[in-house]
Amino acid sequence: MWYLAELLFAEPPRPDRADYRCEASNVVFDATDATEAYRKAVAWGLAYAAEPPAGMRLVGVSHLTTIGRELGDGTEVCGRFFQATGVWAADGGLVPPPGQLRAIQWERGQDVPIGELLSPDQITQLRQVWARAAADAAPDPTT
Repeated sequence: MWYLAELLFAEPPRPDRADYRCEASNVVFDATDATEAYRKAVAWGLAYAAEPPAGMRLVGVSHLTTIGRELGDGTEVCGRFFQATGVWAADGGLVPPPGQLRAIQWERGQDVPIGELLSPDQITQLRQVWARAAADAAPDPTT
């Protein structure tokens, strides 16, 4: 059986902070049951969080759902029902033009420097995460 797990990561806890940058990752797992899928998700999350620059820690599995016995072209892996205004308006904002979809942007821009792909706010956020990761990894001079 295939399962989709959403794993939540956040910057390491600090006593002087309440707000943290977070990342949610959606990952599929082949498992005999939901308990095994959960264990696989936690193992994957711990390994992912340990990868350099190791600026995030695994908070846990925030969502786990069954996909089905087969995973292939056209298999629905996630969905939701919601209410929205202006769905059919040209500027409804729910469906961007293809060129604004992240996967298409990513594949078209593989040879583009990261600074040209990210917005100024995203660059600032990335620098903050790297700085915090470096500070957390630095040896404590008082010990």
